[in-house]
Amino acid sequence: MHALLFSQGGPDRSVDLGAFAFMNHGCRSRYNLGPDTDINEMTADENQFPGNTHTSWEDVKQNPFIRRNARLLMHSMCYANRDIPAGSEIMDNYLNYVDTQEEWRRAVQELRAQCDSSDTQEATTAATAEA
Repeated sequence: MHALLFSQGGPDRSVDLGAFAFMNHGCRSRYNLGPDTDINEMTADENQFPGNTHTSWEDVKQNPFIRRNARLLMHSMCYANRDIPAGSEIMDNYLNYVDTQEEWRRAVQELRAQCDSSDTQEATTAATAEA
């Protein structure tokens, strides 16, 4: 999981060094972490950025509280939205971390391509068969 922070007036990416670094995108709303929304890569309109996916870090970049607590706050959406059985993969909806219309379009297109790939279909089918 990464977040786009604003440091010294410019963009700065941050990577979580904890367990959330190993989180993957849950295709077709098969995610168990974060807000449970109706929007996923297949239902999203790539030309209509909802604009309310999470806190806009750019809006609060000069706030001293935010600057001191950014790493804690950027993971404030990391909560289970349903029971997660032991051994299950932790998955999130990556669209929750998009900040701009340009990023939204690119994220929707890339996630659609990944989730439509034959590798993903095989993995999804195998996971469903195991359940």
